[in-house]
Order: sequence, then C-alpha cells, then structure tokens
Amino acid sequence: ANTIVGTQALIRSAPDGYTFMVTTMSTAVNNPILYSKSLAYNPEKDLAPITQLSYGTVLLVGSASAPYKDLREFIDWAKGKDRVTYGSWGIASWGHLAGQILKRDLGLNLEHVPYKGDVPAVTDVQNGALDTTFTSPTSAKPRIAAGAIRPIAMTGPQRSASMPDLATFTEQGVPNVDLAIWVGAYAPAGTPRPIIDRLQRELKAVINQPEVMEKMVTQGQTPVGNTPEQFIANVRADFPKWETLIKTSGAKIE
Repeated sequence: ANTIVGTQALIRSAPDGYTFMVTTMSTAVNNPILYSKSLAYNPEKDLAPITQLSYGTVLLVGSASAPYKDLREFIDWAKGKDRVTYGSWGIASWGHLAGQILKRDLGLNLEHVPYKGDVPAVTDVQNGALDTTFTSPTSAKPRIAAGAIRPIAMTGPQRSASMPDLATFTEQGVPNVDLAIWVGAYAPAGTPRPIIDRLQRELKAVINQPEVMEKMVTQGQTPVGNTPEQFIANVRADFPKWETLIKTSGAKIE
C-alpha cells in the first residue's frame, strides 16, 4: 500500500530505538501528495528521520530489435508513431513520472501502462507486447547482457556506478529527468536524539562496509548515510519539484 501499512506500524511503536523502518521516498514525498488530507499519518509530525541510505536511478530500455540505439534515435522514432507504450512499476512511480516529463517536454504520444513491478514490464518489452519501460539496473542488467533488451538512457543527476557506460538523459540533451529517488530510515516521532544519532552512526557504518557498498552499487544505488538534518533539508528542497511533477502528471490513486 505504497508503504502506508508499514509506516502506520512504525508510528504505533514505542520511540525507544528498537523499531525503525527502512523505506522508499513514497513515505515522505509521494504519499502526502497523492493522498493529500486522507493520509493516515503526517511525515513531518509522526516520523523522526535518521538517515538517507542511498540514492537510486532507473533506466529506459527498449527491445533489442528496436530501430534505435540511443535517446535521440528513440525520440525521432517515437515522433513518427501515433502511440508509444511505456511501462513502470505503478501510478506516480518515478518511471511513470519520467515518462510524463518526456511526453510533456518532447511532445511524444506516450501511453503509460502500470505494472505490479518492473520485471513483468521488462518481460513485455522483450517479447514485443510493450514498446519500452523504465526499470531498475538490477532487473535490466541480466537481460541487457543477454542481448534481449537495449538500454537507452539513465535518469538521475549522474551516471550509475552499476552502469557507467550508459549516459543520462541530461547528457543526451533531455533535462528535467535528473531527480534521484532515495531510500531512507525513520524512527517513530519522539525518539530521543541520542538514540537517533546512534542509529545513524550504525547504519552509516553498515553501508560503508565494502561488501555492502559493492552490493548497493551493483543494484544501482549510491550509498549516502547523511545526518538527520541533511536528510530533512534534502527532502524539503526536492519536495516542491516532486509535487509539481506528480500533480501535472495527472496521477491518481486507483
């Protein structure tokens, strides 16, 4: 339920440091925008930020037999089509919103097809039932290596260490797809600051372990481990951008 069930469980927990959650940005960003006044929690009041664990990127992929090899060729191809389908892992996901940005900024006739996850969407691109999809490096890399699908561009402010040869949208001349999605850790509101600081130090130590860092990078994640203040500042700085994207996309909970 877009992390809502887990978040409600967290805020009912004792603020003693023995219960915290690792969650996606939907908890503090997407949900307050999508659900507005009906959301069962207030992230500003009910959650105590600990740290942002990582930033992530996603990529746009097409069929291996598609007549385009990079973003510019994809745009030229799409402009000649009455309809181009693209997949994502759900309404108001970053994949959905990124496609809406391309539709808005480039005038492409893109039709969003939401899936329950990115793997089924990648499968449909591979078998020709879907033109293209946004997906994670983890889901895409084995099929790219097998020659079953073709990577087109990477979202985010910089290239992913997991796929350093794939240029970003910005590098290929299409800005506004450079927001990074993130994973963060929260405790219940009211958790004493010494406990928050201890959790932040321990989580940062874990993600800085070489084997953990290597695994995260392989999955398309950039380790962060910042302070609660930096976490809050980053969320507040990006929130208006996400709010504009989500509202202009027309995304609604179904």
